[in-house]
Amino acid sequence: MNEKYKYYYDPNTRILYRAHYGNISIEDIFESWNLAIKNNLIPKDVNGFILDYRDANLNVNLADHKKIIAYFDTREDQFGGKKFAVLVDTPKNTVVPFVIEHTPKHYILKTFTTEEAAIDWMLNNEYP
Repeated sequence: MNEKYKYYYDPNTRILYRAHYGNISIEDIFESWNLAIKNNLIPKDVNGFILDYRDANLNVNLADHKKIIAYFDTREDQFGGKKFAVLVDTPKNTVVPFVIEHTPKHYILKTFTTEEAAIDWMLNNEYP
């Protein structure tokens, strides 16, 4: 396991969980996804992703939200049309995901404070 993140795939819900730990930079985010793609950690049948930042400190500038959106938009094969539920529990960690949530992109992102709400939204096909 990497000290900054770990993955868990639930084959019943087809959700890939990704928990983050400690100080996380934009480079950490990109590097970890690049490794996940390279090592085939993203199942082809994945419904979506739950990104848990409750045990992390996001050291990402607000202006970097455009880089994050562009990163995922340029990897539409893996992420296009997928749901991303972001779990946060501090105002500082909420800002960047919330801005991304309200910016047009090729995937759907929503910010949550509880895992139960994130799972419910992830499995609900009636709304994005």
